[in-house]
Amino acid sequence: MGGVDKLHRRGIKGKGIKIGIIDTGADYRHPDLGAGFGPGHKIAGGHSFVYDNGTLGEGPDTFISCYGGGHGTHVARIIGMDSVPSSFDITGVAPEASIYMYRAFDCNGRAGSDTIVAAMSKAQEDGVDIVSMSLGIGPASFSGAVDPLAAITKTLTNAVIAVIVAQSNAANEIGRAKNDLYTEEWPSTESTALAVGAISNTYFPVVYPAVDLSGATLRYAKNYGAGGGYSHYKLKFSSSSFSSSQQPGGGLMDYYSSFGPTWHDYNLKPQVSAPEGHILSTWPLGPLGGYAILSGISMATPYLAASYALVKTQFPKASIAEITTRLQINAKPLPWIWNSNMLSATYQQGAGLVDVFNAIYSDSYSDYYLQYAEPSQQPLYGTATFPTPTVKIRAGQSTKVSFSISPPSGVRPSSLPVFDGFITVTDSDQSAFSIPYVGPPYSLFNTPYIYTSPTSFGVQLPSLYGYNADQSNITYDIGLLEVVVSYGFGGAVPTLQWTTEFSISILPANTNIKPDHYGFNQSIQYPYIPSAFAPNSTVFRHPNFGTLINDTGLMWPENNAPFDSDTSVKGGNGVRWKVGNGDYRWFAAVLRWGGTSGRQEDYDTWLGPVIRFVNGTSG
Repeated sequence: MGGVDKLHRRGIKGKGIKIGIIDTGADYRHPDLGAGFGPGHKIAGGHSFVYDNGTLGEGPDTFISCYGGGHGTHVARIIGMDSVPSSFDITGVAPEASIYMYRAFDCNGRAGSDTIVAAMSKAQEDGVDIVSMSLGIGPASFSGAVDPLAAITKTLTNAVIAVIVAQSNAANEIGRAKNDLYTEEWPSTESTALAVGAISNTYFPVVYPAVDLSGATLRYAKNYGAGGGYSHYKLKFSSSSFSSSQQPGGGLMDYYSSFGPTWHDYNLKPQVSAPEGHILSTWPLGPLGGYAILSGISMATPYLAASYALVKTQFPKASIAEITTRLQINAKPLPWIWNSNMLSATYQQGAGLVDVFNAIYSDSYSDYYLQYAEPSQQPLYGTATFPTPTVKIRAGQSTKVSFSISPPSGVRPSSLPVFDGFITVTDSDQSAFSIPYVGPPYSLFNTPYIYTSPTSFGVQLPSLYGYNADQSNITYDIGLLEVVVSYGFGGAVPTLQWTTEFSISILPANTNIKPDHYGFNQSIQYPYIPSAFAPNSTVFRHPNFGTLINDTGLMWPENNAPFDSDTSVKGGNGVRWKVGNGDYRWFAAVLRWGGTSGRQEDYDTWLGPVIRFVNGTSG
């Protein structure tokens, strides 16, 4: 897959490119990896930041022999393995590239983000062209703080060092987003990182005319460890010949390859995908080692890094963006595994399967025809309009093409749909290129943010409630809810969309603020019992006693349900205090996407019924 073999036949093998790998280190004694370390060897340099047991310690030697730390040895072969007489007849994607190994992980696969940052900095110091990182640190945080790993990723990119990162294997983890969206892991979410998706290998090297050390003939290596569900198999063979059997689902996106797009701005992640799944590669030497079959997006990452290297050898002055564009527009969009009549979503496969041969040799003079291709996970299709469906350009030239895309009708914004597809460009000799796109099929600003409908058991949302003395019953009221504070009270304000600000304030019951939604009948009046204390802050220039909730940072749609047994709020001075007995209203405000903080018209707001605190403790 990917056209690598055709490039090798033309002598394009990555010569002159330095690829840095941040991983567990490698067993560079392995003959397939050049049997040495340092200048003149395949693994030409690097640095270690950790010992086998996880203790921090620096040194130039990145040697690893523990089996638990074989990940880096496996990854290194995918980039640069040589076919030697004593080994399998397999060659890496860029066998003439120089590998620089940076050991940031111990034998148990653990690493701190500070160690990873140090390794990336050392890679820049060593002058690498590419950094390959088969790692994920978890869901990204969007608190607004500048993260060191994000900063160093941008620093390397600005230095024209491509940072290629695994999207993650988290698509089916419990607790992730509905329909597996937004399951990519940081740092692949960084805007300047090139994120990789995982494509199942077309063949699995299972049929071996070989004998293992116990003397038993192995026919299906996959059975080794199958009972424990291991994702890798380490075998020792007395012969280097092998054959492969075709795999169901091979050549399609693997089930665990994480979905994008990025949470906060719908950036396309992954940008492109590469082969992985049952990859036969090197493992630390030893009585049970030498080679292993591993699956996971960790294997796709070095494949793409090496593919990038092959392109860079032919376009040494091209920018990262230009090489990435070549890889994307020449990638092959793949069908969805569950319905071959549909393309897999761009936010799962990016531009599709990397085709490094076409990425290098696709330049030509042609007429180009534009059309729209739909890859939905559901058969709901939009339309595209091209005022100029045909353009003519010469090799090396560029032109601007305008078009408009209309999403399908009838989408439910509350289901957080993502709309994606490809713009297909076909030249006059019928060679096709494709440009992926992704985004929401509705206005993120104008859609409702607060859920304002009854529940299945008839309670109007948002809601306020209070307990009776023994807390055996809950009382709901949409007019006036009298609460004995010490018994406990609370409420539920469900949100429907992503937001970066959510607050619930306590206002005087006679407030004249104008919300988007009222949680009570405005025509009904109640005798007003004021608080003994004056409001000490404001919300949108209206008197406010303080906030029950005042959250910032990227937040999922969720049921915000504060509960309390006193009258504490946080005032405008940041100090918590108790408002005491009296009549109040909850005021919820959710910032719309793209809105300006502090402008009421940029929030979806709700004002609740009167909540009367009695027998509360004031002061």
